[in-house]
Amino acid sequence: MIIIHSTYPIQANKKQYAQEIMVHMTNAALRSEECISYEFFFSLDQTEKILLIQEWRSIEAAKKYYDTPTMQLLANELPELLAGKIQTKAYTNTPQSETGGINANNILPELNIENRTIH
Repeated sequence: MIIIHSTYPIQANKKQYAQEIMVHMTNAALRSEECISYEFFFSLDQTEKILLIQEWRSIEAAKKYYDTPTMQLLANELPELLAGKIQTKAYTNTPQSETGGINANNILPELNIENRTIH
């Protein structure tokens, strides 16, 4: 199992649209039998910040999801919504010695937009 934890800083005037995109992403992810959970939350203290927590049965399943049309939509729409850099961490319940370590950059596609790295 892999857990992916991402924090998205969203422009205040784009919060509603960001929520619509996240709902669409959640629905698409949960249709996959490989998705254990896919949840997003708005921060109470930083209301322009979205927290996304995903659980997948395998790294391969997460990679496959990131290649779907839904994630391509996100890749196209997200830069217009962001107010900063996305922070992403990935965790696995498999000992690192067996996996060679988990690096979120190896799992999530990377976009370079105006000198910002987006995962």
